[in-house]
Amino acid sequence: PSAAPKSGARQVRNGGAPFRPAQQRTASPVSQSADLTARLTYDNNNAKLTGTVRHTELKPLTFSAEVPLALSPLLDGERLDLSKVPLKANIELPASPLVMVRKFAPNITALDGTAAINVRASGTLAAPRFDGSATLDVKLLRLDGSLPPVTDLAARLAFAGDTLTFERFSGETGGGKFSLSGKVNLAKPAEPVFDLALKADD
Repeated sequence: PSAAPKSGARQVRNGGAPFRPAQQRTASPVSQSADLTARLTYDNNNAKLTGTVRHTELKPLTFSAEVPLALSPLLDGERLDLSKVPLKANIELPASPLVMVRKFAPNITALDGTAAINVRASGTLAAPRFDGSATLDVKLLRLDGSLPPVTDLAARLAFAGDTLTFERFSGETGGGKFSLSGKVNLAKPAEPVFDLALKADD
C-alpha cells in the first residue's frame, strides 16, 4: 500500500491549521566578538523575522521584516509575484563608534567617529519604499599613504520613498573644506541612479 501523505502538508493545502515553524530562535557567531540572534514566525499566512546583532564595539543593531505569504498557492505550483507582496521592515542602530571598521579596511590607520541608522521599508518586495535617516560624525579619518587626514566629517542621509538625499555631507581635509550634495534614486535598488555634486574650497 502507498504511504499516507504527511498531515502537515495536507493541512496547508486544505486550509487547515497553518504550518508553524514559529518562534524558532537561533544564535550563531558572526565573528569572534559578535553574535546574531534571530526569530522566525509564520502564522495565519504571515511571515515575520526579528533579530539583533550584538558586538562588543557597537550598540545592538535590531532588525525586523514582515510579509504576508500564503503557502498553499506556492505548494500548488503558483509563482510568487513580488510586485504584489507587501513589505514591512525596519533596521535600527543607535549611534555607535566606528572603531571596528578598521578591521575590515586595513588602509585606514586612524578613525574616530560614530554612525547611526534608523530606516523603515514599506511598499512591496519588488518596489520597496524607504523612510528614515543615517548619520555620520567623524572627528578624524586617516588613510595609509600620503593623503591628508579628513577631519570634522558630518553627514546626514535621509530616505524618503525611493530617494536618498544627502542633506548634509561636509568635512575638512588638506587645509580646505569640502561638501557633497544631491540625491540617489532607488526606484530600482539594484540599479541606483546617482545625481551628486562635490564642492571643495581651498
